[in-house]
Amino acid sequence: MHFGQDVTGLAFAEDRGHWIARTAAGERFAGRSVVLATGSWLAPRVPDIRGLDRFAGEVLHTARWEPGRDLADKRIAVIGTGATAVQVTPELAKQARRLKVFQRTPRWILPRPDTMLGNRLLASVPLSRSAAERALLWAHEPWALPPERRHVVTSLIEQLARAHLRHRVSDDWMRRLLTPDYRPGDRPLLVSNEYYPTLQRPNCKLVTWPIATISETGIRTADAVEHQFDCIILATGRDPAVPMLPFPVVGRQGTGLAEEWAGGVHGYKGICIAGFPNLFFIPEPHPGVSDSSALLYQGARIDYALRAITTIERENIRVLDVTREAQQRDGTALRVHPPVDVRSSTGRYRMPHRPGFGSMLYPATAVEYAKLAAELQLSDYALNCSVSAAAGTESPGGNGTRRRRSAAPSPMSTRMNSPTGPSDPDAT
Repeated sequence: MHFGQDVTGLAFAEDRGHWIARTAAGERFAGRSVVLATGSWLAPRVPDIRGLDRFAGEVLHTARWEPGRDLADKRIAVIGTGATAVQVTPELAKQARRLKVFQRTPRWILPRPDTMLGNRLLASVPLSRSAAERALLWAHEPWALPPERRHVVTSLIEQLARAHLRHRVSDDWMRRLLTPDYRPGDRPLLVSNEYYPTLQRPNCKLVTWPIATISETGIRTADAVEHQFDCIILATGRDPAVPMLPFPVVGRQGTGLAEEWAGGVHGYKGICIAGFPNLFFIPEPHPGVSDSSALLYQGARIDYALRAITTIERENIRVLDVTREAQQRDGTALRVHPPVDVRSSTGRYRMPHRPGFGSMLYPATAVEYAKLAAELQLSDYALNCSVSAAAGTESPGGNGTRRRRSAAPSPMSTRMNSPTGPSDPDAT
């Protein structure tokens, strides 16, 4: 394990069958297999608001938050009402002298079910945690269905969200302002017990007039009101249109990943890219989910990567490279069966850097994706083994030792069952 290393580039060495990682310190690390877990949507989304660069006070973005920031007794504006805003607004209201939340689009918000009784139950009753996890999973799975097949679920969720709003907000006019004009599921649902009460605090106000411009001292809205602030907080999320990798990745024949994805992001099962052997992506290239927990999808990807690496080490495979045909077949399935987010009325998840693709990982449920990723189909890969083709012969392994291969041929489809991650014998 190497901590504090800033990787500046990753390149595949065809002659050795290794990936070479370069760091800012000038070091080089070689590995037969690489798992890229660099995250997705790395760049903050900065709203295009006239005059933002003229504001004389502090402008902070939740995606670049600095720990220990002192906002006590300040006049604070929060722009945005998405998942991040719902989380930070209650905490900011505890510190601010005055807090105003600028809302463009209200969101459907559900109550958070966790209670002290529930926590004690999960801790003391056998199998209760597993049952609760399964219940949450199946409660979210219908959101991966097309809208025409989830009317009942949509209606139930809307009733629950409306009841939560009525229970938490006493003022009729504020309830109208906080009620969305679209059906649940067109945008990701939010969960909070604190957001609605926070908006009703004496030092907090909800502003629904559009922002016209930002001046040196504050925000001017379309009703010609000037709102004075010491600090503006952009809770506007991250920008999926910005390249996802923080450093260049170069595969076979000198092809860069940026070049490979110039016409649109694509991959095989959302894990591998043709021309980039022994390289496994988590969570790109199709990371976003709104129907269920991202951990379910990423867990399936991690299992797939570990099992593929286990196969590489066990069979002494030098290069495991998904074929263009298999990748094209997988991409066609995504286009023919677009995910629910692409089919939804808002079209919100069709990202500008992904022509023809939405950001969803797989056009179905998390359970179905886990089944898809449960099998390593070697017939979809081009293999280049380090061992001799003769049965029972020996050849140098990746770590310089000699390995014996059995006479039995490797199966073209390997069922994967909870392996442990192998160590990389070629890492330096």
